[in-house]
Amino acid sequence: MDAFSPPLERHFDNLAKTVGAVLKRPPLRVADVPAQPEKPSMPTPPIRPSGRKSILIAGIIAALVIVGGAGWYLVQKKKGAPEKPAVTPIETSTPVPTTPAIVTPVPTFAPTPVPTLTATRPAPLEEPTLFVEDFVRSLATNDLDTQLRYYAEPVNYYEFGQVTKDVVRKDLKHDITIWPNRSYSMKNPLRVTADGSDFIAEFPMAYTLTNRKGTNNGTLQMTLRLKSQAQTWEIIAIQKKVIQAK
Repeated sequence: MDAFSPPLERHFDNLAKTVGAVLKRPPLRVADVPAQPEKPSMPTPPIRPSGRKSILIAGIIAALVIVGGAGWYLVQKKKGAPEKPAVTPIETSTPVPTTPAIVTPVPTFAPTPVPTLTATRPAPLEEPTLFVEDFVRSLATNDLDTQLRYYAEPVNYYEFGQVTKDVVRKDLKHDITIWPNRSYSMKNPLRVTADGSDFIAEFPMAYTLTNRKGTNNGTLQMTLRLKSQAQTWEIIAIQKKVIQAK
């Protein structure tokens, strides 16, 4: 089969044509032979087939061999070589050595004791002193609520006597309207004395009042009676005496 050059189908077609042409030829006629007298029967040797029939038979056998071999070749070609199963390599896990974590000891520090500061309550005379200083500074403001918060309800207010805070508000508003610019200061140290549960504060106070018409200044002697009320101080009485006026 390997002697034939591909494709084999072309050789098969040529072979089939050759065999068909041989089969279509008419058989040879035997010449008339004159009758001869019978002779004693002799064993006749086997008749060999003629040369043409031998060729025909050989060709048919060769054709069958070729056809069978071609069929086998085509079948084997279609099947192809058996595929080898793909072998998937199995990965072997390599154990990774685990490094133990290094724990660094954290030094512990003992807390430093913080000294406890004990709040000291101001001395009895120191509390009203601070209150009076704040009151004098508030007189220069034009905020009525800021000034009113220092007075008790009711209050003994200058020449008005015992009045409510509404009367005080009207008087303060009158002063702010006439003298929009004002300043006050204590000339000498404040003197505070205790009178039962109350405190008496006495001090000279300088003042300067200014408006569009001019300036008025002088010195007043102030006397305040203070009373502790709800952890704060209040003015329950206030009086003034003119020492100097310009």
